Amino acid sequence: MIIGQALEKSGLHRRFALGVVSVVGASPRRLIAGFLCATAIISMWVSNAAATVMMMPIAISVCLLLDSEKGRAGGDDPAARQGFEASVLIAVAFGASIGGIGTLVGTPPMSQMKAYIVTQLGGTLTFSDWLKIGLPVMGVMLPAAWAAISVRAAKLPTRDLADVHALVQREIRGLGPVRWPEWAVLGVFGLAVLLWVASPWLCSLVKEKCGYDLLLGDATIAIGASLLLFVLPWDGRWSRPLLTWGDAERLPWGVLVMFGGGLSLADAITRNGLDKAVADAASGLNGAPFLVVLFVLALGAVALTEFASNTALVAAGLPVVAALAKAIHIPAIPACMVLSLAASLGFMMPAGTAPNALVFGTGRMTMRQMMVAGFRLDVITALLVPLVVWGAWKLGLTP
Repeated sequence: MIIGQALEKSGLHRRFALGVVSVVGASPRRLIAGFLCATAIISMWVSNAAATVMMMPIAISVCLLLDSEKGRAGGDDPAARQGFEASVLIAVAFGASIGGIGTLVGTPPMSQMKAYIVTQLGGTLTFSDWLKIGLPVMGVMLPAAWAAISVRAAKLPTRDLADVHALVQREIRGLGPVRWPEWAVLGVFGLAVLLWVASPWLCSLVKEKCGYDLLLGDATIAIGASLLLFVLPWDGRWSRPLLTWGDAERLPWGVLVMFGGGLSLADAITRNGLDKAVADAASGLNGAPFLVVLFVLALGAVALTEFASNTALVAAGLPVVAALAKAIHIPAIPACMVLSLAASLGFMMPAGTAPNALVFGTGRMTMRQMMVAGFRLDVITALLVPLVVWGAWKLGLTP
């Protein structure tokens, strides 16, 4: 969260997003893909809601071009203009949800899943371990989301939006050259990601060469990167650091409280036997193929997350799924992964996720437009997520 706050304060996120949009071109469908991918990459490192808030002004700026006489690439057809506006904003929301599952720091359910696997199931799940699963899921979900949004979901302009390129270039020029705060935040961010990925190799190398056990966990790296942001200067005069505590006060601390409450809820469910009671009720799955069980878990999680907080659903669901796995003799960790991933990928209802609620609140789309695209992607999620996790389990990539 602190690294994400630094990315936002320095403006680095905006420079990156504009760069991606400028590369994809001015075709309506390519612009939808650009906003989808740019938001997903940002959401891998900051909260889904923050990524949505960061990208929405850029998306709305592009939409406003269609409201002007000069920017009406769809001619006088208001349905095409409105369809494009809705599609771009839906792409931002869907990209934020999909990007959040790419890393363990992207969204609270991923961190919650890791904590449960480590503390309750006795497994190990590092940042680099999860990339082997999270990135493939992202890799299949992003094209699926693009198809769900842009293929026969809403009427789109038939010509390229020529003014979009000029707008994006004007915005990029307005940012000016890359400044020191952006370079500094980029350096700290890059160092953190590098250490997250390479820490297992680095620890084994130090152990082999020096005989010293280097305790370099994901949390240690995150805290070290955060401390650097409070020490490095904003400018050459050392007048103030890159981040101050005033910046940190604006973090969504309530999410961390809810995260801790979720861990407490999961522990209470296990201690009081509720997980076993629910697992006994689902004993009819005993003997079913592992992949079929994963499909059932994914379908149930996708349906429930449209009406419940994904963090609360994962907190309550993990101990139940673990108990069910034990009762019907299937691997618990892949089952918990499917639940957590599917619960984080609700797309149909505006209230299902924070990104959906934020973009729906702009008033530039109808409930039907979000539900049509979201229902398609929910079905795809319930099919693809179990397949990817099952494949990772077969390849020995899961703990």
